[in-house]
Amino acid sequence: METYRARRVLRADRGGSSWPVLIDTDAGVFYTKLRGAAQAPASLVAEIVVGALADTLGLPVPARVLIDLPPGVRVDDPHEELAQLLHWSIGRKLGFQLLSDVRGFRPTDVDGVDSELASKIVWLDGLVQNADRTAKNPNLLWSHGQLWPIDHGASLGFHHDWSSVTEDSPRTRVWPREDHALRSRATRLRLVDEALAARLDRDALASALDVVPDDFLSDQGEAATRRRRTAYVAFLWKRLKGPRPFLPTEVQGRSESEVSDRHAVLPQQAAAIAVRWNNSAFEVCLIRKMGSKNWGIPKGLVDPGDTHAETALKEAWEEAGITGRLIGDALGYYQYDKWDATFEVAVYLMEVQEQHARWQEAGFRERRWTSFSEAASLLADHPARAFLDRAKTLATQSIG
Repeated sequence: METYRARRVLRADRGGSSWPVLIDTDAGVFYTKLRGAAQAPASLVAEIVVGALADTLGLPVPARVLIDLPPGVRVDDPHEELAQLLHWSIGRKLGFQLLSDVRGFRPTDVDGVDSELASKIVWLDGLVQNADRTAKNPNLLWSHGQLWPIDHGASLGFHHDWSSVTEDSPRTRVWPREDHALRSRATRLRLVDEALAARLDRDALASALDVVPDDFLSDQGEAATRRRRTAYVAFLWKRLKGPRPFLPTEVQGRSESEVSDRHAVLPQQAAAIAVRWNNSAFEVCLIRKMGSKNWGIPKGLVDPGDTHAETALKEAWEEAGITGRLIGDALGYYQYDKWDATFEVAVYLMEVQEQHARWQEAGFRERRWTSFSEAASLLADHPARAFLDRAKTLATQSIG
């Protein structure tokens, strides 16, 4: 993002809960959100990330810039509370393109919104868990006949308490879609779903985080900042996996009755028992989410078009930072219940040929190498425990 230096603070927008201000710069006037406001800088991170995702999806959102607010800048608005907020906000702020010929969104406007545009806005709000686009507070503006979604600071609410984020958090269905201002016009969700998801690959998510300034993410140093970016990407990537938890079940081609039918086709996952030969002994790679007590193995959903074997290798790289080859067919299968569904998991033996110091979920997970006997103990309550003996026998025959 471009950075501009503030020349003058014109006035505060007292209608905004976070007291945004109009700031004059060498590049013109920008609608600016301050770092010293409530929920910042996390709310500024949400604005940047969601704005970048909206750009990738072709949705009209105001362009973002960074505003440098130096000490002693001229302030035309004499309000004492604003002066205090500006004092707390010295440094970089987030500015937005100032739209012209603007009017607010009214309840009577809903029927005139294009159904495809409404569906795309609802889809993105679901992905980022934006609960702040309701009939009472739509956060939509008309400018020259174009509808613009604005104000995404309430999105990505999980980042206000990282300690409570668990492995299951990205898959939560808790998002008030029924309260969305455009819900009645979002009639083409099935049509736009696959196309939008395809645009948001892992590189697109990483790019959205790359534009966030380091000091907005963490004040704990470069390593902590890198881990935080990775954690955002990992959260959103898991939320994008099908079946997407923010969409109605019927949108993704399965009726409610099919979901509850235990005889319906089970969602498929693949996992890897990853081993290497080290100092005359086999070692097994285990992983867990940072802060968790429970160890597991790399595992994930089989995406459309991918095979189980491809998924096992992909998850080993994404979750554990290891690459290599699979040995033989699946060792076996197990089932488990999660996210109101029953999953079937194909378990493979993987020979690890390379371990990477940095990988996609390094900020989200830790990796540990153990003996087969120690792995059996650490996985005592994990379904993969049942496949360890078979994996060791096959590894002995095939590796080394």
